[in-house]
Amino acid sequence: MTSPAVRRPPPGHRGHRPAGRDAAVRRRASRLPAEVRPGGPQLPGRTSNADNQADRFHGRRRVLLTGAVLGFGAGPAGAAASVTFSASPNANGTTIYAYINGEFAGDGKWHQDPSGAQTGDTVCAEDGTGDGYYIRAELAVGVSADTKGDPAPAVHCNTQNLPEGHTYNMRVCVVKSAPLCSRWYSVTA
Repeated sequence: MTSPAVRRPPPGHRGHRPAGRDAAVRRRASRLPAEVRPGGPQLPGRTSNADNQADRFHGRRRVLLTGAVLGFGAGPAGAAASVTFSASPNANGTTIYAYINGEFAGDGKWHQDPSGAQTGDTVCAEDGTGDGYYIRAELAVGVSADTKGDPAPAVHCNTQNLPEGHTYNMRVCVVKSAPLCSRWYSVTA
């Protein structure tokens, strides 16, 4: 059995493109810099000027688009924040401090027992600066508090009655789009 003959389009056939497309391509090409216009210099290692022109045009467009995307948000405001944490245990729990680029951003507190107006077994998140980030304090058992949606300074607490004498893990996260979190610290109920 023989396979059917492969039909090839005649030379110069335009395929299924609309007739006006070539004119639009020529108009766009006339607005390109001289080095990427049809007939421009050939790239090293290429044998076909047509391939060279297509690669140069599409490569230039990619470079320009990448530059435009990277151009937004560049500079000091777009630089990645350096987030650090430190913990300070006290007689009634632990405080984990968060710093963004060396400046205090907020903290998370664990209150083990009632003290003053504060009830026991309470986790609190405090956002100290209006920097666009919010603070989340969380225990590994699912108890958390955060300042999301509230302008700084803001404090939110969540109380959960946990079994006394048990040790739990707590951390603090600084959140804008993705959380940047401290390591887990041990706290006791």
